Amino acid sequence: MNFGDRLIELRKSRGFTREAFADYLGISKYTLRNYELSVNDPGSTFLKQISNIFNVSIDYLLCLTNEKEKTSSYQLKSTEYDHIKKYRALDSHGKEMVDFTLEKEWERSTVSIETNCKTVLKAAHERTDIKVTDEMRKHDDAIMNDDSEWE
Repeated sequence: MNFGDRLIELRKSRGFTREAFADYLGISKYTLRNYELSVNDPGSTFLKQISNIFNVSIDYLLCLTNEKEKTSSYQLKSTEYDHIKKYRALDSHGKEMVDFTLEKEWERSTVSIETNCKTVLKAAHERTDIKVTDEMRKHDDAIMNDDSEWE
């Protein structure tokens, strides 16, 4: 497989004809055909354009990898980098365990954040010296939700 084959595969996966895709790119259908048949090599601008359209890496377009996904450029701390190296060295069972634990911890922390937000929002109901009624809660909520009270 080469760049031309990948380009044809991606174009067809989106339902483009050669002519329609060439129009979309703003090039002639003959130029596109030459790329697809590997008569001409694409320039960096064209590669970046195709990469962005199909959300694939340039390495994938050039058949240097079979991984379609673009890699994100995050600034990693050295400890995060070490975690990634260790993760990649794990067997499939180890990766499955890490993935499971990460997902569960993410869910737990998300729920915890939501719970903390609700607790803060219900602070007007935290009186302990009286019995708070539904009518009092509605009144408190009306005040809390009325933007004019906070201007």
